[in-house]
Amino acid sequence: NCLKELKSEYFRCLSSLDTLNMYRNELIALSSMAFSQLSARLELVSLSDNGVESVDVNTFSVSLAGLRMLYLDGNLIDAIDSYTFQNLSSLRTLDLKNSSRLVELCQGSLAGLVSLEKLSVGPELVHIEDNAFAELARLKSLDLSHNKLTRIARETFAGLANLESLKLNSNHIVSI
Repeated sequence: NCLKELKSEYFRCLSSLDTLNMYRNELIALSSMAFSQLSARLELVSLSDNGVESVDVNTFSVSLAGLRMLYLDGNLIDAIDSYTFQNLSSLRTLDLKNSSRLVELCQGSLAGLVSLEKLSVGPELVHIEDNAFAELARLKSLDLSHNKLTRIARETFAGLANLESLKLNSNHIVSI
């Protein structure tokens, strides 16, 4: 496919949709309210391997109460604004791997993801702000492998009491 933009009207009549796979299109941006016509039944959204450069802070402002998995891997996302995911409180998996421009995770970037269990980020990540993962108390798996991290600050993993798997291989870490 060659879709460049997702508009809410594309999904107007799909009230029973539980899976949306837009893998390998030519999407550039996720506009405000792109998913506003989708129901709480939606469990999986895959936007993998597109050209998405930005995610509008209001893209997920509607309550997608049933969304469990969000795949944004293989895009060109360069930043995640605070509270972008705040209404995705049931999300369990977030894949941002191979987002080749995402260099920093800020405190608030992952705000609202209180049910998140699996997070993958990379490969250009250089910096993680203290407490960037603070709201992810249920996180079990964190993949930060193949990034460009050089140091891990004391408070980087604060609040991750349930973490079972941490991948930091293939970085440039010289200080923890």
